[in-house]
Amino acid sequence: PPHPPNSASRGPTVAAIIVVMCAIAMAVIFGVWCYRRQQQKSSIYEMNEKGPAQTRPGQQIEMQQKV
Repeated sequence: PPHPPNSASRGPTVAAIIVVMCAIAMAVIFGVWCYRRQQQKSSIYEMNEKGPAQTRPGQQIEMQQKV
């Protein structure tokens, strides 16, 4: 027959859509995971930077004057 039945032509399309949706879901999960790791690292760096800055405010003022 020149035209295959809808069920036969729809099978690969459904499979492709499922694969694409899974890939998108994996990409979103991976992106969120990387974003959270980056946020944790940046918050640790901020805490490390804030510690000395609070104990020695003069150093921060000197940096601002140089710029």
